[in-house]
Amino acid sequence: VNFGLRYDYVWIPAFGKVEDNNIYTGNMDTDTGEYWVLKVPGSCATLGKAPCIPTPDGKLPAHVIQAPGERIMNGSPNMWGPRVGLAYRMFPKTAIRTSAGVFFDSWAGVYQSARGIGGNWPMVATTMYGNLNNPTPATPFPGVKMNAEWLGATNLPPALPWQMNWWYMDPAWQNGYSIQYNFGIQHELSPSTIVEIDYVGSGGRRLDLGAARNTAVTPGPGDPTARMRFPYMKPTYFAKSIGRSSYNALQMSYRRRFSGGLSAVVNYTYSKSIDIACSGFFGVEGCQVQNEYDLNSSRSQSTFNVPHNLVASAAYELPVGKGKKLSTNNKVIDYIIGGWQINGLLQLRNSNPYSITIPGDLANIGNPNTYMRPNVVGDSHIDNPSRSKWFNTAAFALPAPYTYGNAGRNILRPDWLRRLDASLFRSFPINERMRFELRWETYGTTNTPIYNTPVSNFSAFNFGQVTGSSGERSMQVGAKFIW
Repeated sequence: VNFGLRYDYVWIPAFGKVEDNNIYTGNMDTDTGEYWVLKVPGSCATLGKAPCIPTPDGKLPAHVIQAPGERIMNGSPNMWGPRVGLAYRMFPKTAIRTSAGVFFDSWAGVYQSARGIGGNWPMVATTMYGNLNNPTPATPFPGVKMNAEWLGATNLPPALPWQMNWWYMDPAWQNGYSIQYNFGIQHELSPSTIVEIDYVGSGGRRLDLGAARNTAVTPGPGDPTARMRFPYMKPTYFAKSIGRSSYNALQMSYRRRFSGGLSAVVNYTYSKSIDIACSGFFGVEGCQVQNEYDLNSSRSQSTFNVPHNLVASAAYELPVGKGKKLSTNNKVIDYIIGGWQINGLLQLRNSNPYSITIPGDLANIGNPNTYMRPNVVGDSHIDNPSRSKWFNTAAFALPAPYTYGNAGRNILRPDWLRRLDASLFRSFPINERMRFELRWETYGTTNTPIYNTPVSNFSAFNFGQVTGSSGERSMQVGAKFIW
């Protein structure tokens, strides 16, 4: 039995310094309708350039406040991570193992987020951009435009900060953590063979969930600004630590160590991962928030969820040559015909799920990053999917104007993965420590095409069609000297 307790204290240093002139930046809070300024500079009338406050007296405009303690994020102190583990030999060849623990993201996410506010109003760094135009015969070389038109040549911040669409963070953002637990039984079938079955689970809490915030509270006709909580604030990206996830898996494995020239490993996992709207670390696998005021409507299987995953590998030394079952007892002949090894790696698994989407702001909520979905009006499954029609496109319909679609997130799957890699090795021993090896390796040995994700844009002319594939065979020959 093992017990452990980990303690983390995340301290986020203040952003910028006065002497570096980079502390005069801000962060929008779409929950309160306020804009926080880390440290207030003087008036633009006095300073003449950014960073400065564009009011005659240098006072902050309405709904703009100075950040308490000149800090945007305070971190998450007192992060306690208990751990417990147990291993018990039930019988001479059977053991059980179980463990649980709490694990915090104490570094990567929080520090990445704390850096994202740099250059915001009353500075102008986020409104400076390099825009590479597309080359044409008249202008064959890319040009760079350094100032947005609405800034003019003054290099001063706009009168108010509300129209900037940027990466903002909840000042109350907290470190995410995962509660992990498992239970398994391991049994030795023979001195060289072990089988194991495990239950593995985890729950993610306080995960980053970023989306366009301050959209209209309800869909409807007319100007969506009138239906926003803070009409003066442009909908913009705002990350909060409110996401959650769960993972449950049955894992089985068979392992045979080298015996009689053969080694093999077979692993199978049956699992399900569920999250809300965003998948992966900071949503890198994709976020699809249709309605920010009903996040549970975007709760579904994760974008990386793979229910069935089988991976099997084997290596076999042919029983030919010196010291093998088929030996001629002639050193020269055994050296010539011996030293062969064949290897294989088989993968069979589901591919990642995907969603059906509708471009544009059909609900008219003012969302600059719309992820609208259609209505489900039938069964999308077809018995014999093909590249020209992977699913029943008639199962989806355009929602009525100013409404949300009822289709869930990640409800369909593309072609499943089936791949066999193989290799043939020939070893030439030099002495007990050195040998030369030739390798012939093939990837996608069976040349089985794996169809890519079909077109999931409901408005596309080729909606439901597969436009590409992977899985083509490739080969390589190599040599290796080992000493």
